Amino acid sequence: MQSLCRSVIFLLCFSQHSWGALVTFQLKDNQGDPLPHAIISLFPLTEGAIQLAANSTPQSATLSQSNKQFTPHVVAVKKGATVTFPNQDSIKHQVYSLSEAQPFDLTIEAGETETGPTMSATGAIHIGCNIHDWMQAYVYVTDTPWFAVSDSNGAVTIEVPENEQFRWQLWHARLSQQEPVHQGELLTPSAPVSVQLQTALLPGYDEASDLDDFDDY
Repeated sequence: MQSLCRSVIFLLCFSQHSWGALVTFQLKDNQGDPLPHAIISLFPLTEGAIQLAANSTPQSATLSQSNKQFTPHVVAVKKGATVTFPNQDSIKHQVYSLSEAQPFDLTIEAGETETGPTMSATGAIHIGCNIHDWMQAYVYVTDTPWFAVSDSNGAVTIEVPENEQFRWQLWHARLSQQEPVHQGELLTPSAPVSVQLQTALLPGYDEASDLDDFDDY
């Protein structure tokens, strides 16, 4: 009974916990320009954080279809989470992925919302629309509750437990190998981390250009 009570108290503390330490990253591409849409994941190395991560509940994410584009371009979730796909357009979309990590196919009528499958494997999931080929987005599935997507200035802030050690990884959709790079370690609280890629990213895709060409499609 005492063991059960301790477990319940631990879980309640986890669900209500304000981690107390903020880890910040400043990300740049190989030209020194801010790197948006990158994902930093922090993997625990010390026992306290490992236990917290193991007992964390995956949180769902939302990837909307609006003006015949996905918004946002990149979302991240912990393995075991789901992603909802609200269609805010007045037309139908067929959202799909052929990615090995999680293939799926959803027909989403105008104004409706569908939920994708449970993300059961880690990795990058390339999302498209079978009706509107220019629509592209990514769901990145990681195996830690501590992650974030960089903003337009290449900045990332993640709230984590204090006095714990983490290994961090960076992922970006335009990395040539589609694998995380720039692994490092830090102890919280940590000084800000600056990261600059050493190799060029793959060329970006201009969705807006195709959207203009097929505006009535």
